[in-house]
Amino acid sequence: MKRQQFTGKTVAAAVAVAAQELHISEADLDYQVLEEASKGFLGFGAKDARIEVILPETEPAPLASPETPADDRPQVAPPAAAGPDEAALAASEASPSAGETAEDIGIAFLAPIFDALSVSPRVQIEEDDEQITFSMYGDEVGILIGRRGDTLNALQFLLSLAVNRRLNSHKRIILDCENYRQRRAETLQALAHRMADKARETGRRVSLDPMNAAERRIVHLALENEPQVKAESYGEDPHRKIVIYPQG
Repeated sequence: MKRQQFTGKTVAAAVAVAAQELHISEADLDYQVLEEASKGFLGFGAKDARIEVILPETEPAPLASPETPADDRPQVAPPAAAGPDEAALAASEASPSAGETAEDIGIAFLAPIFDALSVSPRVQIEEDDEQITFSMYGDEVGILIGRRGDTLNALQFLLSLAVNRRLNSHKRIILDCENYRQRRAETLQALAHRMADKARETGRRVSLDPMNAAERRIVHLALENEPQVKAESYGEDPHRKIVIYPQG
């Protein structure tokens, strides 16, 4: 017994592809679903649906001709609605509506992500000539921060694209969650001073974990007035890190 696999954005789409290629009506297809479609998150990890069709032993009857009444023709399911990640990213491509503000665009971008993660944070927005800050507050919002702010930084990058593309601007976009940015800066400053002490006491260089450019800047600024040490960055992002050297 022969089998053949087909894929599509949805199971219905995969079935439609199989029916078209095998010249068999969808109602007559003998298939099983091997894998359901997955939207992933923000476009990452998305997977198509996959089905396996058991091929008939005899020559299949041709599909209905164009003269076949509409009610007898195989029905193809409509395309699945865009998932929350696709809807959010689409906001960066469409043209802005008249009077649309950065706040409107930012909330429209974040809303489907909040829905997908089942969180309902309150968003406070502050704007000046150079920067727009979106600050999120609420219960169970830690999922929006991630390990060492990785999720928050990724969302901030995409939010910046969405807002600046729609408004054709170049403002700095900051996305914060429960004052995480300030708390992280204080943690990095304390770490910088501790590692400077260690370098002076041991007379040996000290390497810090890889950081993004914004966090490396915080560390460098914290070490500017530290005596008898020098800090330099090495490597390529995302593995670029700071090394503290003793001097004197």
